[in-house]
Formats: sequence, C-alpha cells, structure tokens
Amino acid sequence: MPTQLQVVLAILAGGALGSVTRVGLVFLVRQATGDTAVGTMAVNVLGCFAFGLCWSLHAGNWPKFVEFGLFAGFFGAFTTFSTFAFECLQLLERGRTVAFVFQFVGQNVLGGLAMLGGISLGRWL
Repeated sequence: MPTQLQVVLAILAGGALGSVTRVGLVFLVRQATGDTAVGTMAVNVLGCFAFGLCWSLHAGNWPKFVEFGLFAGFFGAFTTFSTFAFECLQLLERGRTVAFVFQFVGQNVLGGLAMLGGISLGRWL
C-alpha cells in the first residue's frame, strides 16, 4: 500500500513530465505545420490512444502510486482530453447513454461557452 506521500510525488513527477512532453510535442508539430492547433489535436489524439493502451495493458497490475503518477500525473498534464474521452467511453460501456450524452455535449458546449465568457470578461475588464 503506497503512502500518500508516494502518491503525491508520483503525481508531481508524472505531471512535470506530461507538461514538458505536451509543450515539446506541440512545438515540434507547430514547427512542421506552422499551426499550434494541429499540435494540440496531435497531443489530444495521441494522449487518448496512449491512455487507452496503458489502461488496457495494466489491468490493475501496477502499484497504485504508478497508476496515479501515469494517469492523473502524466496524462492529466499531457492532456485532460484523454481522461474525458475515457470517462465518456466508460459511460457508454456501462449502458449509461443519457449520462454519456450529457457529459459529451455538456463538456464541449459548456466548455466552449465558458471559454468565450472568460475571454469576453477579460476583454471587457
């Protein structure tokens, strides 16, 4: 059983690595394409694939602090979109279609509106 300190340190280490990896990949894709949005999409798609791959391979066999460091730390900093996609898929797999639609539409629409609201408020201030 990992200690709380081990879990926190694993999340910190994973988060630091995920952040640096995200920025590096976006930078490389922007250099190649001239478009930061393509880099963000690459990070999100790659993050979803890697999250799913790691989740399916580990099957509960890794120590908890490793799981926290990888999924909450690394993938949490690399892309929160992978967590969003995974949670939506879990809802579908559990037959919770209404909850899936609520999450999928709600997070995209409300997230977009919240971004617009934040930008608008910031420009107004």
